[in-house]
Amino acid sequence: MDERRTVTTADGWTLGVHVLSAEGARRGVALLLHAMMVDGRTFLMAGDSGLAGTLAAVGWEVWIADFRGHARSGPTPAEGGTWTYEDLVMRDVPALVAAAREAGRGPVVILGHSLGGHVSAATLAAGLTEVDALVLLAANIWRPSLEPSRGLRLAKGLAIRGFAATARAFGRYPTRRLGQGPAEEAAPYCADLARFWTSDAWNPRDGSVDWSAGLPRVQASVLQLHATGDGLLGAEASARAWARPLPNLTSWRVGQGHSGVAGDPTHVGLVTSSACVPAHRLVADWLSGAVPKR
Repeated sequence: MDERRTVTTADGWTLGVHVLSAEGARRGVALLLHAMMVDGRTFLMAGDSGLAGTLAAVGWEVWIADFRGHARSGPTPAEGGTWTYEDLVMRDVPALVAAAREAGRGPVVILGHSLGGHVSAATLAAGLTEVDALVLLAANIWRPSLEPSRGLRLAKGLAIRGFAATARAFGRYPTRRLGQGPAEEAAPYCADLARFWTSDAWNPRDGSVDWSAGLPRVQASVLQLHATGDGLLGAEASARAWARPLPNLTSWRVGQGHSGVAGDPTHVGLVTSSACVPAHRLVADWLSGAVPKR
């Protein structure tokens, strides 16, 4: 049975959550957090056999949340909504985890796609919350020092500067107008991503926390997935370099026969494509081992 919930953050923003009930014996809450330029509906695009449905079928109560400014968590940028990267780290993720804990369903795990993954890692690195396991789905932070390829450093630098400049020009990143997805992004958030690249640092605007330095203190078991067709956004070498400090890290490749998936899944396809269902099942199996039934 599907259910709609809301979670209120410390600064008063109301986040929408789509809940899929667990089937059989309940294992806990699996909190699914989406990428930028999209919303939580991406986790439902592979159908009942996709990641959300697979987790529900093996006993997880699945919470599909929308970050502030996205889908059911308005106002959107077109409606005047604005936010920073650290708002997601310091307010959205802690509020969602706290609500999942308070629901009393048992262990809480996060599965974060791209933005949802690295924002959650930053929250854990800052010690703002704890979870029982974290799955990073094509998550990666763009910093020059993490990218070994000269060609990709050049491409990333051009892309992130263009991204931020477009957001400044329009007052928000016009994702829909450019045909890049259903959700627009706030200009301050876009500026933060550009700042990570130009400063080669992953931290809040006041520099009070170094999220990279906090990664070795994350105690949760972490699974990192790399899509073989993800050539830029989640480029494997830089993603591995970013996540390497995590002490309890397992990394898998998805595609070209790895993780039971043929072909080369894209950055988004890792979550939305039915071809990746075998990998989704392996993720559910990994969570069963990382977080035993209680």
